[in-house]
Amino acid sequence: MTAASKIIPVFGEEGGAIFVENGDDSGDNVYDGGGGNEEDSGDNVYDGGGGNEEDSGDNVYDGDGGNEEDSGDNVYDVGGGYEDDSGDNVYDGGGGNEDDSGDNVYDGGGVNDQDSGDNVYDGGGDSGDNVYDGGGDDEGDSGDNAYDGGGGNDEDSGDNVYDGGDVNDEDSGDNAYDGGGGDEDDSGDNVYDCGGVNDEDSGDNVYDRGGVNDEDSGDNAYDGVGVNDEDSGDNVYDGGGGDEDDSGDNAYDGGGGNEDDSGDNAYDGGGGNEEDSGDNVYDGGFGNEKDSGDTVCDDGGGNEDDSGDNVYDGGGGNEDDSEDTVYDGDCGNEEDSGDTVYYGDCVEILSMIVVVVMRTIVEIMSMMVVVVMRTIVEILSNNGDCGNEDDSGDNVCDGGGGNEDDSGDNVYDSGGGTEE
Repeated sequence: MTAASKIIPVFGEEGGAIFVENGDDSGDNVYDGGGGNEEDSGDNVYDGGGGNEEDSGDNVYDGDGGNEEDSGDNVYDVGGGYEDDSGDNVYDGGGGNEDDSGDNVYDGGGVNDQDSGDNVYDGGGDSGDNVYDGGGDDEGDSGDNAYDGGGGNDEDSGDNVYDGGDVNDEDSGDNAYDGGGGDEDDSGDNVYDCGGVNDEDSGDNVYDRGGVNDEDSGDNAYDGVGVNDEDSGDNVYDGGGGDEDDSGDNAYDGGGGNEDDSGDNAYDGGGGNEEDSGDNVYDGGFGNEKDSGDTVCDDGGGNEDDSGDNVYDGGGGNEDDSEDTVYDGDCGNEEDSGDTVYYGDCVEILSMIVVVVMRTIVEIMSMMVVVVMRTIVEILSNNGDCGNEDDSGDNVCDGGGGNEDDSGDNVYDSGGGTEE
């Protein structure tokens, strides 16, 4: 089969895979996959084609799929049947009747296709691929080097980078950016795992705060989400949310049901019936707590015990962590406002006691050393003596005396009768 007649999967109205070849690729500049009854003329780069869709004018890497509108997608949108991927920013895998919106990297999607052994940019069921494997149902992607998005009941353990995981899969030991989610094993994640209750955060790239019963799967960056809202494919950092007023937000507004997050500066996760307005950075929020003004990565959570946390304090019920500056460990039902670095109150008091005791010990020891050294110096400086003793080698002011051996004295040896 030649490159021009390569068979590619296209998704029908029910999401089933059909295959077409020898499509109309006239005028395409580079890498146009073609497909029946479509218009791919004038596509710039890497247009995969698909039945009954219009991909004309797509900028880069539009893989498309049946009955969807991917026109104007910016980068790497593979598309898929019956989904709305329009305006997705980066790396949308697509696939028939599946929700792959915002998959991390190079996920081609597809139903029951087999692309095993492909080196680069392989979307389907791709066991053993070297790079950019998007994963899929019941396939073996274990040991992939990089960018494995995971999928239902597959094994992604030990992936190096950006493994978002999924429900009931094993993501233990992931290096970075594991979004977590209900009933999965994310133990030992190094960075930025905020989790969430019964939500699906699989494959999120960065800083997904989660929420209650919402779907944040594959969001690219800084999506604060909210209750029962749909934020898929937002261009710039607007989390949205039902019945709220987010108009005119500057950046990174997470939104959430029945709350007022308008004008939030950065990274507001939102959540039902809470007030997170004006939060500075990374406030996940959760029902009926007040984490307003938290500086760094606050998950929130009702009636939980986060005492002694080293990094990224999630708050806890009935405590006041407002205005914590950096890394506040807390101690339940206390007010830690204004803590500077790495200290809850309990740890701070203990550290002050230790510092005072250590300083006292050091001062006593230094005084004892000074007294002993002075005594030794005085004894040595007064050792002149005489008469049948051996003062050889005395350093200072040895007058000598009869019948002694003063040879080798360094300074001021006056000698004496019958001595050497």
